[in-house]
Amino acid sequence: MAEIAPEYPEALLEADRADLLAVLCLRFGEPPREVASRIGSIRHPDVLARLILAAANAPTLAAFLDELDHPLRFRLEIDPFGEDEP
Repeated sequence: MAEIAPEYPEALLEADRADLLAVLCLRFGEPPREVASRIGSIRHPDVLARLILAAANAPTLAAFLDELDHPLRFRLEIDPFGEDEP
């Protein structure tokens, strides 16, 4: 991914990453280290904002991870009734 615009300070990116991890912890428990590492490498505020919404609305951690794998989707691909879950 391209470098972040200089007008968006690193401190704000760190705060957004921390917010995303906090939402994941509240909803699903401590995320796996690999997930936390991937989130730590995100440098786009729009992607982080979208993933915060995905974390708040995903019915399962697996649904959130699918969104993490597709950060540029136009809309969330979440089944509100959990019918896609085994």
